[in-house]
Amino acid sequence: MEAKVHQGERDFEQISKTIRKEKERVKDFKTIIIKYLESLVQTQQQLIKYWDAFLPEAKAIS
Repeated sequence: MEAKVHQGERDFEQISKTIRKEKERVKDFKTIIIKYLESLVQTQQQLIKYWDAFLPEAKAIS
C-alpha cells in the first residue's frame, strides 16, 4: 500500500511538472503571436501611409 502512495506522489509531481512546463510554453507562444500580430498591424499601417501618398498621383494620371 505504501508503495502505491509513493508511486502516486511521484506521478502527481511528474504531472504537475509537465503542466507547469506546458503553461510556460503556452505563455511564450502567446507572446510570440502577439508580437507577430503587432508587426502585421504596423506593416498594414505603413502600407496605408504609402497608399495615401500614392493615391493623389494615381488620380492625377487618370
